Amino acid sequence: MMNSRGRRHLLFFAGIVALTTAVVVGLAAFRYEFVLREVVASPPPSGHFAVYADFPPAEQRLIEGAIDGNRYVFQGQAKLPKTPTIPYTGQLTVRYDGQSYLFNRRMFFAAGTRAGVATIALVVGGLLSVAIAVRRDMRVRR
Repeated sequence: MMNSRGRRHLLFFAGIVALTTAVVVGLAAFRYEFVLREVVASPPPSGHFAVYADFPPAEQRLIEGAIDGNRYVFQGQAKLPKTPTIPYTGQLTVRYDGQSYLFNRRMFFAAGTRAGVATIALVVGGLLSVAIAVRRDMRVRR
């Protein structure tokens, strides 16, 4: 039979394991968004600029869809419009049909997904477990 000190250590260890697992599971909850922000007169000084023709056909369809008002969310960043000189995230200005369009490409935590809910539950459970273990240990040492 385990004594109370062993149970406190086990509770603390379980909390640390839950928090570590939350980090791993949380990676699956990240999503990447591509959406039109606005039509601009000229490219902003920060961000990246590209011409519509620089993109492959699949990404051109995404750009056209975003111009039409669609919001795209992907599990991975590979489908985000990019060129060899432009990274995956951040603002992107595309020159298309005589106008400049400013797009947002951002990464976010999707809390409503299964992985997001699991991450939140693991964090809450892990923090509670560690807090209870520490509190019980402090109470015994008084």
